[in-house]
Amino acid sequence: MILHAAAMVAVLANQATAPLWKYLLQIAQIIIPVAGGVLIAWIAFCWNSKKEHKHWIRDQELGEWRELISVVASVEDLIPVLIDEELDLDALKQAILRVIPYLRNRLFINEDLREIGFGEEWNELLKFALSDLTNAKNSLDNRRTHSATNLTDTKIESAYQELKKANVEIRNRYGKLQEKLQQTSRKCLRTQASARLGHKKLPRKLSYDDPEAKL
Repeated sequence: MILHAAAMVAVLANQATAPLWKYLLQIAQIIIPVAGGVLIAWIAFCWNSKKEHKHWIRDQELGEWRELISVVASVEDLIPVLIDEELDLDALKQAILRVIPYLRNRLFINEDLREIGFGEEWNELLKFALSDLTNAKNSLDNRRTHSATNLTDTKIESAYQELKKANVEIRNRYGKLQEKLQQTSRKCLRTQASARLGHKKLPRKLSYDDPEAKL
């Protein structure tokens, strides 16, 4: 199109007999449509590029939420529901520790995690597992080892209750953190979906079963 316009301008330039205003008018009639077409194409390209970039960012955020929620969920099975269940303390510590790198390398959801203080609270959960929970379990093991296997021994019963309280505490802390993480991810997904629909009110609450919000 541009080459055609240039050729037409060259032809018109050779028409020396035409008045100047007619010459300029003919040039304008050729140049303006070409320039308009180029401008429209450029605007469309920029708009599509911006839209694709937003979609790419959203995909990255979804991927980071998916990975983090998955690694956090792996901790749950290692926290005993009942006191009589065997507590694999080393496995629990390792599972909690595995979450730390996922918190540090989040590039697209890092700000959302910082706003809710998730990293700090997860570190507190780790400290509790390394100190209070560990001490309670070791105390009960020691009492049982040095007793005559009398389960009614007051010292054993006291240590048993301390471990029970520690188990309940770490499960409660973990549950609150897991719920906070899920609520934050849902909020971010809902905000993104709302923005994509032009800030219109969504007809229903998004959930993990929705195609638009599935992690």
